[in-house]
Amino acid sequence: MAISPGTDSATGSRRDGAMSSGGPAAGAAWDEQRPPAQALIFCLPSCPTYALWGEEMDSPRGRIQLMQLGHEQSELSSEMVGHFDSCLGCMACVTACPSGVKYDLLLQDTRPQLERNFRRPVADRAFRSVARSLRELDRSARAVRWVLTITESNYDL
Repeated sequence: MAISPGTDSATGSRRDGAMSSGGPAAGAAWDEQRPPAQALIFCLPSCPTYALWGEEMDSPRGRIQLMQLGHEQSELSSEMVGHFDSCLGCMACVTACPSGVKYDLLLQDTRPQLERNFRRPVADRAFRSVARSLRELDRSARAVRWVLTITESNYDL
């Protein structure tokens, strides 16, 4: 690969965060938007999953590398998806990053990509369906509690 001016020779990415190789590879598992590449390590100690497991792919930097890899591969592996699923979404890495990498936005865009492009096992889909239902039930219970609170306060007058 030829490196053009304004490009990082180690990663092949432009210094402004965009990729230098044009669009994704034919049949790539990801949509058009590409994540930036970074080489700093300030996010690593702030990431709870990296602190727990000590594996690069379970750090924000590793997940960004996986996002780039997703542009080049034709399908997602369960191992790759597992690294994204292990992210707690705490965003401690965003405040720790001196480069200003918007990992929160990257992850926000990646998670729907995973749901669109990766067929999860039946048990995983069932668990996620139950979790969504419970979340909706909780929202409904909060609405009912709010209505009851207002109704009770009207009777106290």
